[in-house]
Amino acid sequence: MAYLNVRERRLETKIAYIGAEFSGRATNFLVLGKAASPPPVGEGGSAVDDLSLFWKPRVETSFRDCDVRVELVTSHGEPSSEEILGLVRSADGVVFVADADPSAQDRNRLSLALVREALSAQVDREVPVVVQVNKTDLPDALGEEALAVLLGLGDWTRVMACATRGEGVVETVEEALAKVLEVLRQDASAASATSGGPRQTIRPASVHALPREGNPLLTALRQVLRETVHAEIEALDERTAVRLDRLFDERADREQLQLAAAAAATKASTEALLAAVRETRAELAAQKTELVALREQVAAEGAKAQLVASTATAIKRAVEILGADVKASDPRTLLTPMKAALDAVVLQMASLTALVKPVNALAPQIEEAEGRLKKEIMGRGALMVKTLETKHEENAATLAKLDTKHTELTTLFETVIEELKKPKKSWFT
Repeated sequence: MAYLNVRERRLETKIAYIGAEFSGRATNFLVLGKAASPPPVGEGGSAVDDLSLFWKPRVETSFRDCDVRVELVTSHGEPSSEEILGLVRSADGVVFVADADPSAQDRNRLSLALVREALSAQVDREVPVVVQVNKTDLPDALGEEALAVLLGLGDWTRVMACATRGEGVVETVEEALAKVLEVLRQDASAASATSGGPRQTIRPASVHALPREGNPLLTALRQVLRETVHAEIEALDERTAVRLDRLFDERADREQLQLAAAAAATKASTEALLAAVRETRAELAAQKTELVALREQVAAEGAKAQLVASTATAIKRAVEILGADVKASDPRTLLTPMKAALDAVVLQMASLTALVKPVNALAPQIEEAEGRLKKEIMGRGALMVKTLETKHEENAATLAKLDTKHTELTTLFETVIEELKKPKKSWFT
């Protein structure tokens, strides 16, 4: 059905291409698609895969000071009776693509019968038909008259074409558009000449069909008002959607910033803890080095003690030998050497005491250092465990807050979507 867009002063019409499988409908669309105009925003595409394209006439065409836009539609493969009926019901004109190949005539007759059946169902309007005789380049192709007699085309307009070469393709759609505009002008003239309600072949584009009776000016005003209201509703829906998107984005950004801050704090605390661990390890290594040095010192002092013991043994042996000599000799003659020997023994005992004293003093220091080192290791280990537990609890609380906020955001988003899905009440129901 034709649509008269009052606000944009444009007549929107539709032409359906119908024919048997392999008749060349897709080839027609490929040729016409090279000069097709882009579809309006919010409407169907113009690709052949979508079986629909908007075609722009080569010559400027108008209807009662309104521009004309043509939408071409078809279907894939062999169309069924339901598909043909739907195409004819929604179209203002029909192009029947007939295959001139003699072997395709059974398919032509079947498709043409379905087209005639669909046309007979349009009791309240006239749908013009243009026949395109395609594949005329075949060596055994049927001629125009022969095909017209064979299929019973009657007085339908016929256009000879070879779609693969681009011949007759544009001429076909131009002829179909001329027939559609001719029928529309006849209907408009008939409606103006009669006093009854106008035949509603042309109707403004809207969600609801306009009534067939009433003052034409009032009908047009109602249509303009209806389109204005619908435009305002669409604009309001668009603004609402934009605002919701902005709100969702802002909240998502806030949640992301909070999560990033929590992650940064966790990272900082972890790095501080690792630094403390490294410092503790360094201190423990230093104390271990000190302990090793003490042990080496103890070992050295032990060696000195062994030297003193061996010296004492030698002194003892010398004393025994001296005693034996004293017993065997005259005490008076040996007194002076004995005194000298005893003085030497006293000096050696004094040096021995001086050597042994530091060794005895080192033992408490070693025990104290080991105890202090053990106590400090245990204390630092307990502090590290406590710090890790605290950070774990803080991270768990932060994650719980983020989960709660995410759940709230998801619930809000689902609620808004459900509200948008609800049908909106119209002012013109």
